[in-house]
Amino acid sequence: MLRKFAAAAIMLVFGAGIALADTHRGIITEVGKDKVHIRIFSKDTKKGELPEAKAYDLAKDAEVYLVEGGGKGGKKGKETKTSVSALQDVLKDAGETKFKGVFGSIETNDDKKVTKITYRVFKKKDAE
Repeated sequence: MLRKFAAAAIMLVFGAGIALADTHRGIITEVGKDKVHIRIFSKDTKKGELPEAKAYDLAKDAEVYLVEGGGKGGKKGKETKTSVSALQDVLKDAGETKFKGVFGSIETNDDKKVTKITYRVFKKKDAE
């Protein structure tokens, strides 16, 4: 009986930890020293319309990853650890694109601070 209770308590704590952390996917438009701005698409977003960028606080120990490859057939790409300054450089180039940012996701903790940023850069098609 005690064993069942302990297992249930552990699952409850584990489930609550997952519920408090959130992952948001969208277009990362700006990254500063302490803020991340991301446009999150929802079911209410109309075709051709860009949603407002939401700002999230950046945790001091936040990790930044670039995803390369994958994408087709549900394959995961290779994550390479980078830095906030590398992402800022990528965003400068992405400002000229239609979406004014890069596709990515952010993970937040229970304090709504960003702990992980994952982004993907697509290769530009050469003009013929």
